Amino acid sequence: GTANVGAMSGYYTKRTATIVITENGHYFDADAATASIRITAKDGNGADIKNAYRISSWNTVQNPTKPDASTHTATISFEKDANYTVSVNYTDLAGNVNGQVNVSGQAAPFQFTVDSTKPGGTVKAVSDEGRETVWSDLRSVLTYGFWSNSRISVTGTAEDATSPIARTEYYKVTAQNPGDNTTPLTETELDAVSGWQPLSSVEIDRDEQAVVYLKITDYAGNYSYVGTSGLIVDRQRPVQEVGAPAISLNADG
Repeated sequence: GTANVGAMSGYYTKRTATIVITENGHYFDADAATASIRITAKDGNGADIKNAYRISSWNTVQNPTKPDASTHTATISFEKDANYTVSVNYTDLAGNVNGQVNVSGQAAPFQFTVDSTKPGGTVKAVSDEGRETVWSDLRSVLTYGFWSNSRISVTGTAEDATSPIARTEYYKVTAQNPGDNTTPLTETELDAVSGWQPLSSVEIDRDEQAVVYLKITDYAGNYSYVGTSGLIVDRQRPVQEVGAPAISLNADG
């Protein structure tokens, strides 16, 4: 008989695959067919993930006019985030072995990733004076308490337990007036932002009040946001005015 596998390659948030074996039902061995499906599931560090998948029972559709064209189908459910490999090496009751299985140009074993979890990360602000603060989520309230009289550098980190990180981007919101940007952006508002830029390091080195947001995206398309609180660079010295008191004297008479 022959074995076919539903297309599996790349990165997915949810995934099932079908195995179809075509052969005469008199030669089909369901237990052997299930045992012939070899699957590994590993996390991003290469450690095995237990109970990551489930193989259904086989559904047979007999072909009365062409018995050798009868089909036997099972579904694999990939139930945990993991980096998977799948191969099929089935021998029927007549001793026939399936040939090389290819899907979309990829020969078995098929390699793909199931990842439905958002990546994590941090955003860090460092002032030229040596002050440092790290944030790992979005602020619910903005306070402009991180100051520098010279420069603030903003960098980020990103991590994912399963998929590699595809990109880390930033979006800077600058206050134009003292009362601007006192309310942080929400996830919904950040979803509508189109001005994301690739992140290396963001430098705030002029008189400015700003908030920096990061968007971290993995190869499966999952993404998350983190953001700083309010950042202020103030390079202007305060102005002091000292004047002599004004005295007036009015004499009567």
